[in-house]
Amino acid sequence: MWGGAWSDRMAARREWIKRLVKNGAKLVVIDPRRIGVTKMADLWIKPRPTSDYALVFGLLKVIIDEGLYDKDFVDKWTVGFERLREHVTTFTLADVEKITWIPRQQIEQLARWYSELVPSIVQMGILSSFLCKYFIIPFFKEWQIITHFSYRV
Repeated sequence: MWGGAWSDRMAARREWIKRLVKNGAKLVVIDPRRIGVTKMADLWIKPRPTSDYALVFGLLKVIIDEGLYDKDFVDKWTVGFERLREHVTTFTLADVEKITWIPRQQIEQLARWYSELVPSIVQMGILSSFLCKYFIIPFFKEWQIITHFSYRV
């Protein structure tokens, strides 16, 4: 959950994540703090607090620039994609790296996993639900990775 380390407080969900990872799922932890599930993570992303939107747009930049989205789905079900495509040309991943403190290679790795690994699920909280509803879901038919967003600003 974006805003709290729910996996540290909820044993059933922590066990669920352990089972998924044991069965081969990729786990990404996005949290500047070392939390309980960090030790299970394939990728631990430690963003600068309040840089959430910059990270989302960095991921979108990689996904759009590399064509890692379902073009038929976007054509049929989204509005404003061309505007978004134009927007992501106004910054570089170096800009995102500077704002978020996340190395470019991690941003690229997460974006590629997010786009290429199927089937999958994203475990998220209230703010990330908003981000996914308005920024991410339009680009994917299925979720490609387990992402654990969990930190307080």
